[in-house]
Amino acid sequence: MEKEQLDSFAQLLRAQRNHFLEEFRRAEQGLEAIAEERESELEEHAQEEQTARLLTRLDDRTLRAVKEIDLALQKILAATYGKCEVCHKPIALARLRSLPAARCCKRCAAKNETPSLTAGSAAETPTVGAIPADLSLLSDQELTEAIKEHLKEDGRIDVEELHVACRKGVV
Repeated sequence: MEKEQLDSFAQLLRAQRNHFLEEFRRAEQGLEAIAEERESELEEHAQEEQTARLLTRLDDRTLRAVKEIDLALQKILAATYGKCEVCHKPIALARLRSLPAARCCKRCAAKNETPSLTAGSAAETPTVGAIPADLSLLSDQELTEAIKEHLKEDGRIDVEELHVACRKGVV
């Protein structure tokens, strides 16, 4: 890879890193504000707890993203940037432009992400809908609990007889 391209990717990675660190700082400020306002009604307290969980989850994701960016910047310095960690072939420039911290080529990433289907099982095609911003940051377990809470508050469904399953954000 040419020096110009490497410099361009390094600049892009640094910009993303700064964005994530700023996002992290805002989340920390949000957590501090919640901690200062602990004296509230029960309902407000539950909402604050939910917000705190979301902000903490955001922090974890942000820190992971910053670590991936730091690793990519180290690879630029070590002259190993742009090579797949699995097959050691060059990663396509188009992929690096869209995902500058990519560690694998598209082919190897697809192999690692595609679940293997067992004989006799059919692949399901989930219906995709808009995910509210506050729910998109939750883990599968947290999303399941949030849905059960919402249904319980609604009161029209007996939650005790309901099984909610969530996998990779699909309910």
